[in-house]
Amino acid sequence: MDLLLALVVGLAVYGAIHGIRMYRADAKLPGDLAIALESGSSRTSAVGSGIDRLGIRWAPMVLRMMGPKAVNKKRRQIDLAGNPGGLTIDRYAARRAVYGALGLLGALSMLLRGQLFLALLMVAFGLFWVEAGIWSAIRVRREHIERTLPDFLDVLAVVVSAGLGFRQALDRVAEKYEGPWSDELRITLR
Repeated sequence: MDLLLALVVGLAVYGAIHGIRMYRADAKLPGDLAIALESGSSRTSAVGSGIDRLGIRWAPMVLRMMGPKAVNKKRRQIDLAGNPGGLTIDRYAARRAVYGALGLLGALSMLLRGQLFLALLMVAFGLFWVEAGIWSAIRVRREHIERTLPDFLDVLAVVVSAGLGFRQALDRVAEKYEGPWSDELRITLR
């Protein structure tokens, strides 16, 4: 019995050490995911996470259907939006698949009831709901950047005039600010 207890304790210690090593190990992340996790510091909502999980298996198919040119264009739009809620191109494709399927199901049910206008509205929902979120995030981010530009430049000028080097000043300002300016400075410094 004592030998069994010693074996269990030994396995527990080994598991704890192995878990700590796994926790400290550097995981290789895809480039867009690393940037999204860094700059899109606000995490996705529970609903967004559920939708991502539903559609992630169809994301590669959606990306193939879009083609490389459209994928690169959409990746740029997501970057301009500041990766809202940690949005990546894969999450975009997953959401597009889920909303497209929901729009199609809604359109079919409306057609069965003889409501053509609502069916067209459901198709539009499936096609443009994710796009509307990205467009809105781009607009909000631009407005925030334009509104805070004078304060950002003022703080940067004060920090540089205090004798810090330009890189150190950018790092200090990135620590001080939250939002788009901080995100962009961190990406630039990295």
